[in-house]
Amino acid sequence: MDKVKGHGKNDFKEISKDDYFSKNKEFATWSKDENGKFFSDLSSESARDLFEKWVLQIAGEEASMKDRFVSAHR
Repeated sequence: MDKVKGHGKNDFKEISKDDYFSKNKEFATWSKDENGKFFSDLSSESARDLFEKWVLQIAGEEASMKDRFVSAHR
């Protein structure tokens, strides 16, 4: 998760499909580790489709972490 600079310590910037280039290193690592696919072996279309899947997975994990944080601090 990326913190948003200048905001509170619990503020995070959500990852979206617009982060395709800026998050390539993390995505390529995930693709190799989780799917056994090297980024360089993917077609542009396959890479973008897989990137959207990764974004949805990350979004789900972030939501889960936020829910746990809120529950723990009630």
